[in-house]
Amino acid sequence: MLYLNYRGSPGFGKKFLNAEQLEWGGRMNRDLVEQVDWAAKRGIVRRDQVAIMGGSYGGYATLAGMTLTPGAFACGVSLVGPSNLSVFLPGWNVDRMAKRVGDPRTEAGRKHLYERSPVNFAQNTKGPVLIGQGEHDSRVRSTATRTRIQTSSVSPRPTRSASHATIRSGTATSASR
Repeated sequence: MLYLNYRGSPGFGKKFLNAEQLEWGGRMNRDLVEQVDWAAKRGIVRRDQVAIMGGSYGGYATLAGMTLTPGAFACGVSLVGPSNLSVFLPGWNVDRMAKRVGDPRTEAGRKHLYERSPVNFAQNTKGPVLIGQGEHDSRVRSTATRTRIQTSSVSPRPTRSASHATIRSGTATSASR
């Protein structure tokens, strides 16, 4: 298991933390791929057996890794990861997220959000993906996840999902598949 630190990770100073701005699916994704490449070159991992997994932003990073850099990971597990940043943003403070992810109020911002949204590149997926999603999640809407899964049907690789009916304080109290 590799626990990777991409730009924006806390604990490495303010400059490193702020380096995430507008880099979701960009340099932050490259950080993950480059760290896996580093480990593979040293024989620490086998490139064809590396999975990517995460929740929240890490779930997004999983989807980005599987769609924006197809073949970089053998498979992925995304837990409550946003797949469509244009849909993801409206539930958040737009001014704050515009600086971090992209501004949906401008043409350039909408283009940027489209280019960094894994749902738009689901057909590129090469390995299987498991998606876990809260049915009543206020931040990552389950409709966005369903769209991601439907879009994946054009991919030659399977996508599976698990939907939690009720989530309280991050703990699922009931689940369905």
